[in-house]
Amino acid sequence: MTVNCVGSSDTQDNKWLIDSAAFHNITGDLQNLSINSEYDDTDEVLLGDGTGLAVTHIGSLALPTPTKTFHLHDTLCVSHIHKNLISVHHFTKHNNVFLEFHPFFFL
Repeated sequence: MTVNCVGSSDTQDNKWLIDSAAFHNITGDLQNLSINSEYDDTDEVLLGDGTGLAVTHIGSLALPTPTKTFHLHDTLCVSHIHKNLISVHHFTKHNNVFLEFHPFFFL
């Protein structure tokens, strides 16, 4: 599993970043997952510098908005990641939506 760009810091960020190069949804906070189970494989998330970080859990969560609740299935929990990533591929497939990217915003 690879991630295009992820940074680390001392604090957990509760915002979700949309990443067109991410293969999976990823969070560093197990509490973000409403349903989860321990990840019993040896896969790692690879950072841009080649560092591999272990996946500890896999699960799902819901992101409510005023008009619709979006679901993130198969979200990986990687405890040393401090940014939450949404895979464009997974998000659009699981929620039957599309994302439109413009120079200064997206829809």
